[in-house]
Amino acid sequence: MPTVQREPELVGSAQCPVVSALLLALSDSTGYPRNDCRRSGNLRVRPTIQGQNSLTEHVEPLLVDFNDAGPRSPGVPDHWTLEALHKPNLFRVKFVAPVPAGPGGFSPDRMRPLPQFTSKWELLSSPAKLLTCWKIVWQEVRAADVVLANVPGGAAIMACLAARLLRKPHVVIVHGDLRARLPLYFRGRVGTAVRPILGRIYTLFERALISGTPTLVVSYELAERYRRVRSVKLGAYSSIPSREIGVRPSNRRPGPIRLLFVGSFEPNKGVDVLLRALPDLEELDYELRICGKGAMEPLCAAAASRYSNVLLLGHVEHEQVLTLCEDSDIVVVPARPGDGIPRIILEAWAKGCAVVASDTAPIRMLCGDDGAVLVPANSPAELAAAIIRAAANPSLRDGLVKSGYERVRPMTVEATMETLSYLLQTAMGRTRTGR
Repeated sequence: MPTVQREPELVGSAQCPVVSALLLALSDSTGYPRNDCRRSGNLRVRPTIQGQNSLTEHVEPLLVDFNDAGPRSPGVPDHWTLEALHKPNLFRVKFVAPVPAGPGGFSPDRMRPLPQFTSKWELLSSPAKLLTCWKIVWQEVRAADVVLANVPGGAAIMACLAARLLRKPHVVIVHGDLRARLPLYFRGRVGTAVRPILGRIYTLFERALISGTPTLVVSYELAERYRRVRSVKLGAYSSIPSREIGVRPSNRRPGPIRLLFVGSFEPNKGVDVLLRALPDLEELDYELRICGKGAMEPLCAAAASRYSNVLLLGHVEHEQVLTLCEDSDIVVVPARPGDGIPRIILEAWAKGCAVVASDTAPIRMLCGDDGAVLVPANSPAELAAAIIRAAANPSLRDGLVKSGYERVRPMTVEATMETLSYLLQTAMGRTRTGR
C-alpha cells in the first residue's frame, strides 16, 4: 500500500485589497470563478506518492511569461531570454503576447497569442480587445504554476492583477518607467497640468502591484522610487549567451563609418531623434542601417528615400542583429526617458561595436562612464555631434569596445537566468536547488 505524503508549497503573497477591488467585477465577466478551488488559498497541497513510479515522475512547473513584445515569425523565438529556463528539472515555459495576424505555426503549448496591439493606449481605447485580452490572461494565469510579468506592458499588468486575484505565485520585471514616458503622450498646457497627477497615480498603482512580489527593476531611479518595497531587486536583463561574446580588439576598418539603429519605431526608442540628426551629419562619410517596425515607419521610409546612404531593413531577427552589430562601427541608441535597458547595447558590446546613446537613468546605470558616449535625450544636435566625435576618433571607439567587452561578460543570459530562477523559486516558496 503506497504511502501518501503531502508537501505544502507557499503560493505567492497576500492578495492586495486595493488591486483586487479594481477587478472583482471584471473577473466575474470572464465567466470563470474568481478562484480555482484546487489552488486557492495561501497553501497548495501537492500529493507525492511513494512506491509508484508512474505517479512520482517529476513534472516541471508551468511558467507563463506575459510580454507586449510579440514575435514576428513562426515559432517561439530563441532570443527570448526565458527560453533558457525551458529545460528539464526547471520549467515548462509558455509565452503570452500580441501576435501579428500574418505569422503562424506557433505551438499551442508554447505560445498563446493575444489580439495585436501596438500600445497600451490602443488597448485601452478598444473595450472589446481589452476584454478579450483579459479573458486570455485570466485563463493562462489560472493554468500556470508561476507567472512572469514584464511591466509596464499591458498584458503583464493584467497578469499581475489576475495572479493576485487567483493567489498565484508571480515575479515582476519592471523594464521601463511609464511615468517618465507621460510627456510623450500628454503635451501642451493641459498635459503639463495633468502629468504630475497621473504620474503619482501610476506610481501608487505600480507600488501596489509589486508589493510583496519578487521584483527585478532595471534602473537606479526605479530602485530608489521603490526602495521601501523589500521585494525589489536591482539588476540587468540580458539575452546574450556567453558564446556570442566576440573578441574583436579594434573598431577600425576602411570605408564609410557604419551606423546602426535597432529598435521599435515608437516614441520611447527615439528613432525620430536620430532622423532629425541626419542633416547635421552631411559632412560625415557614413552609412546608416535602420532596423525595426512601428508607428514611425513612414518617417523612416521618407529618410531612406531622401538619403542614399540610409537603408531601411525592417524587422530583423536576433541572429541578424548580432551579425549587423559585428559589421558596424557605431550603434546609436537615442532612447527617451522611460525606456528600459535597450538590449541592443548588450548586443553591440558582445560584438565589439561602439555605442552612442541617450543619457537616461537605465542606460547610465548600464554604461557608467566608459561604456558609451552619452548625450542628453531628445537632442538631435548633440546626438549628431557625438556620432561625429566617435567616428573621427578610432582610439575612442577602441576604448569603448574594450569597456563593452568587460561590461557584457558578467551580463549574460546565464547570469540573468540565475537571478530569475532564484526569484521564481522564491515566489513559489522553493529553494534555489530544488523543490
